[in-house]
Amino acid sequence: AAAAEKGRWAGALAGLVGGAVAAPVVVFGASAGALISARAVDTDRISGELSGMLGSDITSDETWRLILLAVAFAAVLQVVILVGAATAAGAWTTRK
Repeated sequence: AAAAEKGRWAGALAGLVGGAVAAPVVVFGASAGALISARAVDTDRISGELSGMLGSDITSDETWRLILLAVAFAAVLQVVILVGAATAAGAWTTRK
């Protein structure tokens, strides 16, 4: 039982390290793609849509700040989910 528990911890640690290594690459790629897409659409157009939906005047600068905030929030979620899933997968594969 102790050996099996030690193996699970080793697998979880391997998954944690693997997730921590892969996370920056995944997050950078996803964030870069989101920012390039937002830039291609044009913040004036996005701010017009947001102003219409929310019923208040939103400037292009405010829109760009919202986009950056959303990308940062998504990046944090991606890291948490990726590292958590990799850790769980590592522990899962070493169970008996």
